[in-house]
Amino acid sequence: GNTMTNQPTAAWCPFRAWLWTIDPMDWCSSNSDGITRKVLSKAKENSIILMHDSYSSTVTAALRVIDELQKQGYEFVTVDELLFD
Repeated sequence: GNTMTNQPTAAWCPFRAWLWTIDPMDWCSSNSDGITRKVLSKAKENSIILMHDSYSSTVTAALRVIDELQKQGYEFVTVDELLFD
């Protein structure tokens, strides 16, 4: 029969959870300049940035962030590429 064990979820779950390292709290602000500044001030190698594309201010900020970080030499990759390459 089925038995329950006390093993941590990660031991049997095939998925991994990864959290972001930068949260500009874009969901509570319509100020794209402020969102952009928050992200750029905290960005560093291997950062994972959380942004919500359902807000026009976030989309505007994300485009600015991408442009600026690419100018600084950053490369954007998927989480899989970041963690497993």
